[in-house]
Amino acid sequence: MESKQINRRGFLKLMAASGAALALSSCNKKISEKIVEATETPVLATEIPPFIPHYERVNKKGLELPEDVISPEDLWTSYHTRIWQAGDDRIYLRPGIKEMKIFQDLREGKIDLLDIVVLESENRLTEEQKKYLGKGFQKIFDQEIEEKSNFFSGKIISFFDYESRSNRVVIVTRQYGEDECEMATVSYPDPVNERVATWPTIMMTLRHELQHWESPNSGPGVEEFTGFDSYEKMKNAHDLYQKGDDSGYFVVWETENNVVVA
Repeated sequence: MESKQINRRGFLKLMAASGAALALSSCNKKISEKIVEATETPVLATEIPPFIPHYERVNKKGLELPEDVISPEDLWTSYHTRIWQAGDDRIYLRPGIKEMKIFQDLREGKIDLLDIVVLESENRLTEEQKKYLGKGFQKIFDQEIEEKSNFFSGKIISFFDYESRSNRVVIVTRQYGEDECEMATVSYPDPVNERVATWPTIMMTLRHELQHWESPNSGPGVEEFTGFDSYEKMKNAHDLYQKGDDSGYFVVWETENNVVVA
């Protein structure tokens, strides 16, 4: 009983800290009804000339990234995934992502593309993101923004992109202010511990949105179910970490002052 109460308290703290990240129920790979169906046969993502974005390091204290951070080239080659950064923060991924169903589906060709898009503090894409993500995504993004009165902290969008001829998933997550950058000092956190309050929201939101691909993605309680599944994965990551395996912590967040692994 005590363990269940602790888990519930930890889960509720995690949900509160994550800002209750929203998710689009179409992440079951249904083609968006907002895009007119085309007649041509889609090509494989391997035939799409890739533009692989690169960004400079931003940490000013000489802190190193984990040695196994996946390079942009390997992330594209192995998972057809790209990360579109913004502002003064950086998000990286580690090999532990292979345990997530969305990355398994990417490796098996069930999804052609995954773009992880980091927004700045307002509801807007950078000029680079607009240019390379294309008009198909821009249209859906603008519709999502128009339909939401408040800024969403995270979103998973699945659609068939007729520009790139691909089944595409875009995860949108946002940056947060300097206060959180200063507070985010704890790597490999224990989600049932008070330290979860120092876990950066951008990292929890990204994990939450990735989890939507394998958790129930529609119906009552979808956010609660996904939040709990994500929490359980984080708890399992900490259990493995205590045994010397840190692979469950697969997101890295770099700021000017910190490098956080969670």
